Amino acid sequence: MHPIWELWILLLLIYGSECFVWVSDGDLVVTKSFAKSRVCLPIGWLSNHRGGLAFSGFWPFQMLWRVPFWEASFGAGGVSSYVPLSLPAMAHSKVRRCHCSKIDQSKVTRRSERVTLCESCYIETSHESRAKGMAELARHYAAKNGSDLVIKKWMAKRLKPRIAATRIDQVFEHSKSLSWLTTLEFVFLFVVFPSLFALGAPLIVWLSLCALFVALHIIVIVVFVTQYRRLHPKLAWPARSLFIMIIAPTYAMRATSILSVNSLETHPVTLLDALGEKQQAEGMLIKLIRDAKNPVANESNPEADVIEKTFVKMVLEAYLKMAAALGVDAAEADKAPPVEGGASHYCPRCHAQFRQSLSCHHCQGLPTQVFGN
Repeated sequence: MHPIWELWILLLLIYGSECFVWVSDGDLVVTKSFAKSRVCLPIGWLSNHRGGLAFSGFWPFQMLWRVPFWEASFGAGGVSSYVPLSLPAMAHSKVRRCHCSKIDQSKVTRRSERVTLCESCYIETSHESRAKGMAELARHYAAKNGSDLVIKKWMAKRLKPRIAATRIDQVFEHSKSLSWLTTLEFVFLFVVFPSLFALGAPLIVWLSLCALFVALHIIVIVVFVTQYRRLHPKLAWPARSLFIMIIAPTYAMRATSILSVNSLETHPVTLLDALGEKQQAEGMLIKLIRDAKNPVANESNPEADVIEKTFVKMVLEAYLKMAAALGVDAAEADKAPPVEGGASHYCPRCHAQFRQSLSCHHCQGLPTQVFGN
């Protein structure tokens, strides 16, 4: 094989590696391409206790959103970094545990993606914009003396599809030109140049198209920076992404995904509904209601348990209100799954089935229920 072909294969592999996105525990990635949206889950062998890598898709024009379920548990006047909620069969929203029984507004600080709430507790988020929102929420919560009404309003806002749909329209508007430019850059590198080499094009053609490719690469970077500043006016310059784009065209081809990935402050169910994926949204909402009705609690810390149980109660209330608004029958969450393989018991949370077990090992020993009861 000619070394030039080996180089293109290497570039294609590098581009493929850029198509993976990190998904922290408690986050969900949703992509949209060809008018179809899908949920991207972390790959098992590319995961650890903090999260995992998910393949977001191959196309450069693809939109990508990474949205959290809940970043922390707020309730009973305090906050816990542990969130005993998730989609069944996934890791809990947040597994690291620390808590503050009461938040002091003056001690809430933010540094990059971390929000410090007190001397013993902090919240890790996946992006600077998330950390900024969490810091504002914690200060407002402290100013209102830990009123649960603050958290209920925050939940209601996160679960409104109309707000998410408006923001999605803004993201589409700002990324439209970038999608075309990155796709054109992709075609140049992986279609036009290999074709020229295969056809034995003269040097003057190569030099002309290389100059055009460099100009296109510069335009992609300029457009990305411009649209990023318009879409995220309160955030700092994306210096790291910008530097990598300058030296790596394969990374610049993912500019559309980079622009959109952290652009939403909403809930995964709300995002799917706003994207028109009603069936996926309703199915996920039923699973989340089932989870909130059967939370997997950590009983090791009584003070944190009170916070987390209060938070779960508010989450369930918010989910039931959303189900009513979407016309979803919340009673579906209480139904037993179809019996398989002669099972006698099932887990009310993840619907795993057992012949004799009285507890579910997938859900940290949650008591199982008997079919027909």
